[in-house]
Order: sequence, then structure tokens, then C-alpha cells
Amino acid sequence: PMPLVTFSRWVYVALLVAAFALQQPWLTTLVLALVVPGLIWGRQANLLAHLGRRIFGASLAQAVREDRRLIYFNNLLLVIMLGLAQPAFWLGQPVIGWALAGMVAAAAGLALAGYCIGCTLFYQFKLYQYKVFGRS
Repeated sequence: PMPLVTFSRWVYVALLVAAFALQQPWLTTLVLALVVPGLIWGRQANLLAHLGRRIFGASLAQAVREDRRLIYFNNLLLVIMLGLAQPAFWLGQPVIGWALAGMVAAAAGLALAGYCIGCTLFYQFKLYQYKVFGRS
């Protein structure tokens, strides 16, 4: 449901902005830790979805739904970007780490404003896949 997706995006943006403002890379690791279980084991393991279900409750039944493949793709992008940011921080390359985390925060912020760059990339990926492999 879209309220859960929006809630997750707000949490990501808030944590990543706080991480940058406080210069605390461990907060980027926290965002990564929130997303990875859901990506690996599915929505049952998504802690933000569980919290969001408690917050939004019964209103989720009538909520508009987002395509699961799109959510998975966007979360995969988030994990890749923040997954690359972590070794950059560990290896003493904070500029690279903050740039990658900043791209995630910017993408989530843009999605909250109404433009989903991950959705655009997903669409382009599907077009390319169709051109290369035809119908699947």
C-alpha cells in the first residue's frame, strides 16, 4: 500500500539527512539494515512495513497499491548504493560514501515530491530487456 511506501521513504530521507547533518555514517548503515531483510526474505521481514501497519491500521485496506516488482527494484537500488557507501566510509573515502548516500536521499525525496527516478529506471530497464530478449 502506498502509505507504507511513503512512510518508508520519509524514514529513509529523515535518517539520511540526519546522517549527513551529524556526519554519522552509521545512520546510513541503519537505513541499509532496515531494507536488506525485506529485500532478502520478503515483506514479512520488512520492519518499516510492520511499524507502518500498526500506524495506518485498517486504512491500508482501501489504499492504492504499488507494484511489488517496482518496490523490489527501488529497494535493490537503495541496497546497491548504500552497500557501496559502507566500504567507502570504512576505507576513509567519506566523500564517495556521502555522495552515494546523498543520491539515495535525493531519489527518495524526489519520490516524495512526486517523481520516482527508480520507476523511470525500472521502465527503461524493462524496455531494454524487451528489446534484447523479446517477450518474456
